[in-house]
Amino acid sequence: MSRKSACLRPARLALQVLLMACGALLASLAPAIGAPAIGAPGAAAQVVDLAAVQRATRKPDAMDRATRIDALDAARDVNGLAAELQSLLATPGDAIAREWLLDRGLHALARQTPSTAARRVVNEIAQRHPEVLVRADPDHVRRAVPLYDPGATARFVLARWTRTSAREAARAALASGSAAPIEEFASHDVATRAGIVDAFAELPLASLAHHRDAILGALERGERIDELALAAAARLRDAGLFAGVIGYASGATSLAAVRDARATLGNATALDVLTGATQRPEVASAALLQIGALAREDVSAREVLFAALDDADSAPSAAAALGELHDPVVAARLGERLRTSRSERDLRHGVLALKLDGSAAARAELERFTRLRSGSAQLQKEVRTWLAQ
Repeated sequence: MSRKSACLRPARLALQVLLMACGALLASLAPAIGAPAIGAPGAAAQVVDLAAVQRATRKPDAMDRATRIDALDAARDVNGLAAELQSLLATPGDAIAREWLLDRGLHALARQTPSTAARRVVNEIAQRHPEVLVRADPDHVRRAVPLYDPGATARFVLARWTRTSAREAARAALASGSAAPIEEFASHDVATRAGIVDAFAELPLASLAHHRDAILGALERGERIDELALAAAARLRDAGLFAGVIGYASGATSLAAVRDARATLGNATALDVLTGATQRPEVASAALLQIGALAREDVSAREVLFAALDDADSAPSAAAALGELHDPVVAARLGERLRTSRSERDLRHGVLALKLDGSAAARAELERFTRLRSGSAQLQKEVRTWLAQ
């Protein structure tokens, strides 16, 4: 090994430890995406430092096993990899090296088509607790986290296999003209649904368009086909599907559709869809902010924002979107509203927009507002204080 390589090994190892710790944190979210809930590290788990990790993974036996795993991976020897992992489980040895090698072997299996033996050993590992913990940042984090978490990696491998299998099954069903991928979508787990979405993503646009009405109909019936519908809407650039997702899908998917609609559709079409989205409370604010992005070039979008200032629920988001334009014409119009409004609520929303603008034109309108002494004494005080900063 060269002197340069030897010097770089500790840095690479430290980076690897940090990445694995982050991976373990993400893996802790697995129950939320359909993985079995596995408990915390067992009481026998040991806390180690980076030097111990480096010593354990550089031992000849560990290096030899790692080389063998890599060779089996390259040869696509699934049963050989399964046997190697089974051997690691059965052979007493250093826990650090074992978890490192198990994780390496599992990642190799994730790239292969599973065999019965492979599924058996991966299912066994999926039930394991981490044996080795590390303080990823000893200066700032007192809580130890898993160095490697073969159990979490195994659950990732199982989900990946499920997704791949579901993609192949859906691809075959679609080729035969079956509607099952849509009709049964909501009944599947997360990984299977992802595989079905993958299959639809491979369809030619003309074939995907053939399924458009069935997807929209399922949405309108309340079936949970959110991910599929959003993917279809984006690929087809379909305003009706986007509107359906925004109106009927879960809040999170609806929010994603609000974002994607502006990025995917033409400005005029996107404005129609986003204006409709303002009627759904969970995403109304996000829709107004997206309309604000359109309003930089679209006068119609500005009118939607000014109209939203008259709605108590929408006004704060509309004010924020107008303020982000930093446009002297908008500032002048907001100043006119301040001079003609009598409602304290309306005045506060106009002031908010001008504060968020912060430009010379906006400050001039706020200074004019203080000279007119409109609104409450408290509002006047707040504006004067802001201008003095």
